[in-house]
Amino acid sequence: MGMDGGRNCSVERCEDARVAALGQQGLCLNHFLERCYEQLGEVDPRGRRVPAGALQLAARMASVEECSHQALRVSLRSQTLTNLERGQLLDLLLWAGELYVLLRRPGVTITMSGPWTAPGLNAQASAFE
Repeated sequence: MGMDGGRNCSVERCEDARVAALGQQGLCLNHFLERCYEQLGEVDPRGRRVPAGALQLAARMASVEECSHQALRVSLRSQTLTNLERGQLLDLLLWAGELYVLLRRPGVTITMSGPWTAPGLNAQASAFE
């Protein structure tokens, strides 16, 4: 569903107001945070080898930039954010900035032990799945 489909979140059965858009979908704050963490986690090259193809790199950079831009937009426009939500938006902005630097140097690989878990996700965000 595109951004022109009403004022509510486009995730099925969610009636919260949309605050941002990712991939042409209007999302409420909780779904936006959840999707950004998923998207950045998929792009993060640490702990796995990332193919160095130019198209893949361009798509990864676009994904990082979209999350970063929308997180900044939400943080500047939303008047009713909790401290937790502000912290999650800041976390997304910092992570996106870090990934932007890492992706500009695709020959550099960083390994991490164990599976990566997105910081800031909580039971409330996973309740919307």
